Amino acid sequence: MDDARQPLPLTTVYNRLQPINSSPYAFLRALFFPEYPVGLLDVEKILPPGRDLTAVGICSFNNGVPEIKSCQDLPSFLSEMTKDKIIMDLTETTSVIFWGGVIMGCLSVGILGFAAVKAWNRWKLRHHEREQQQSPDEQRPEQHVVADETEDEYDIPDGALCVTVRLDRGT
Repeated sequence: MDDARQPLPLTTVYNRLQPINSSPYAFLRALFFPEYPVGLLDVEKILPPGRDLTAVGICSFNNGVPEIKSCQDLPSFLSEMTKDKIIMDLTETTSVIFWGGVIMGCLSVGILGFAAVKAWNRWKLRHHEREQQQSPDEQRPEQHVVADETEDEYDIPDGALCVTVRLDRGT
């Protein structure tokens, strides 16, 4: 199973690091670029005898040897879990994803509703202000002037007095 992506409980039986030719340039590249290869790791792993595995994929026999291959819609993999455990894990994962989607959907609808109400209130306020500006004939609410504490309540504010000037020409 060369295309298996599921980790298996394999036991390492051979492990050897073959370093590449080292030079100051290679050292600096390895120091500043961690992905730069510094050697070739040769590892052999085996599956211990007596382990039960579940294979998922398309099963066929090639000269009496079973082969598991993936198809376009289903990747093949090996697992230590039984078929029932795999189904139970998939069910739990599906349930978590479903309820997470429901919660995120409700949260999104709430945020969109809040934004819509806020935009509607702003539109109503702007519309009301435009109506007031376009109809100056209507009486606007009078502004109340707050008098200073030192002024008497009978004092007339500046600019509110009418002054009549009388001119006499004879003298």
